Amino acid sequence: MPDAFENLKQYLFSLAPEVVADAELVEHLLSRAWDAFSVAGDPQGMTGDKLVGRMESIQWQPPVLVFTIDSIFSPQVRSILEKVCKLPQCLSG
Repeated sequence: MPDAFENLKQYLFSLAPEVVADAELVEHLLSRAWDAFSVAGDPQGMTGDKLVGRMESIQWQPPVLVFTIDSIFSPQVRSILEKVCKLPQCLSG
């Protein structure tokens, strides 16, 4: 039986290069395979479960899966930040 990483790889390589239509499936597959990409002692504490519901603009550009992760800021905090600085520029640096 294939492991989580193999399931992700098989699915992605079955796709044509494009924006991924089934974001939920990719989130699920990537979240289960996340540990294969993890770096020991990651100070950011990113875990696969944090991807679910937060991945945006998912594109398959073989052999690279490109996506952004939705901000951790609540809509209220984002609203305040938007008034103080221009997003996303101030949050990216």
